[in-house]
Amino acid sequence: MKGRPILGRIYEGKEPPQFIALFQPMVILKGGISCGYKNSVQEKGLPDETYPGTGVALVRINGTSIHNNKTLQVDAVSTSLSSTNCFVLQSGNSMFIWIGNTSSYEQQQWAAKIAEFLKPGVAVKHCKEGTESSSFWSALGGKQDYSNKNATQDVVREPHLYTFSFRNGQ
Repeated sequence: MKGRPILGRIYEGKEPPQFIALFQPMVILKGGISCGYKNSVQEKGLPDETYPGTGVALVRINGTSIHNNKTLQVDAVSTSLSSTNCFVLQSGNSMFIWIGNTSSYEQQQWAAKIAEFLKPGVAVKHCKEGTESSSFWSALGGKQDYSNKNATQDVVREPHLYTFSFRNGQ
């Protein structure tokens, strides 16, 4: 292509592993951490679903290796849990790492790094699936059913149609 930029389109939630690897560590929080977006939400009178620095937040650790782990804030309810992933739960000044029964070692390692990123220096309570404390369930609004299926960790790819165009300035 002789140094010309190449345009590609990637949809949110459908990022290929190669794309995610470019942005490690990839941490996606609702509204980010900065206050600019939060101020905009308040000015417009919209419901504030942004990342709460001191409130309750649940973050899912997803991926198949250390190079394509993706961290995404999800709704802080127990139905968001899945046995195939690890989760970091922030409740005020408490931090929990929830380890799903079929989560990978890499996810467990990454969860510890994310907990430190979100709340540096705070003691983290580790809980394996099935050994959760009452304070863990209380932070999520109570225990409810969640996905415990042994889902595959393989990357599912949808069919893609590509269009290429060569233009010479005309």
